Amino acid sequence: MRETLRFNPVGPISLREAVHVDSQFPGTSIPAGTAVLIHLAAMNMRTGLWSDPHTFQPHRFAFNGAKNTNDTANLFFPFGDGPKGCIGMHLGKREVAAIVETVVCHYHLSIHEGTLTSLETHWDNANQPDRPALIRLSPIHDASHGGSLS
Repeated sequence: MRETLRFNPVGPISLREAVHVDSQFPGTSIPAGTAVLIHLAAMNMRTGLWSDPHTFQPHRFAFNGAKNTNDTANLFFPFGDGPKGCIGMHLGKREVAAIVETVVCHYHLSIHEGTLTSLETHWDNANQPDRPALIRLSPIHDASHGGSLS
C-alpha cells in the first residue's frame, strides 16, 4: 500500500503553516506563520530521495529492507502529518487491507483483454486514472466450501 501511495499519491500537495518561529531552509528564510506548500508528488519522484523513483517497486517498504526506509522516513507522509493529518488515515488503511485480503483470498485477478498496460492519471480533487482499468475477477473454487466462495 505504501508504494502505491508513493507512486500515485491521492493528493499532490499539502498546505501547511510554517512553525511559530522564523526558520531557515537551504537558500531561503521562512518567516513564522508563512503558508508553505509541500509538493508531495514531486517529493515522491525525486531521484535524490528515492532509488529508481519512476519504477513501481511493491517491496520498496517491505520489512525495513528497503534502502529508502531510514533515509526518507520523515519525507513520506501520504496522509499528511501532525495534528492536521488525515483524520481517516487509520480507517482508510484498514479498509484497503480488508478489501485486498478479501479479493486475493476469493478471486484470481487478471487484466481484461484490451486493457492498456500503462495507465495515465490526472489531477482533479484527487489523483484519478484517465480511463478505466478493466480487471477480470474469477472466483476461486474450494471444495471445502461446496464450490464457489462468491
